[in-house]
Amino acid sequence: TYVPGTVAPMLPHVLSSDPCSLAPERELLAPTSEIELSEGEHLTGLRMALNTRGAITGRIVDANGKPVPRHIVTADSSVFEPDDNFRPNHTTGDDGRFRLENLPSGDITLATSSDEGGGTVTRRKVSLPPAATADIGDLVVSLRAK
Repeated sequence: TYVPGTVAPMLPHVLSSDPCSLAPERELLAPTSEIELSEGEHLTGLRMALNTRGAITGRIVDANGKPVPRHIVTADSSVFEPDDNFRPNHTTGDDGRFRLENLPSGDITLATSSDEGGGTVTRRKVSLPPAATADIGDLVVSLRAK
């Protein structure tokens, strides 16, 4: 906490002195806001909302690199809240592309399956930084012959 004339750290020294430091002219690892008031000015209200959620995009393809339509991609992660029953999923379009949004940062495991029940479940672990979009490129899946 920064109060005029003093500093009361809210984080351990190892964090507050480097990655989360508010040292001037440094790129910060978190969104920040600076507010300057001249003498006699009053701040009557301030509301800040930070969205640190991100997205994962990619394309599902078969062993020949051909896009796989109607394939379900689901995100699962230990960083979801324990009581959060929300598990983002997306069914690929004709181009095999998917986009999972509103994901928390951290390690997320993608699982894929066909909405027709064919093929094997494919998993890939993705590290998602805060407020970022991670494009994993092509994810190759094994399809069951019809």
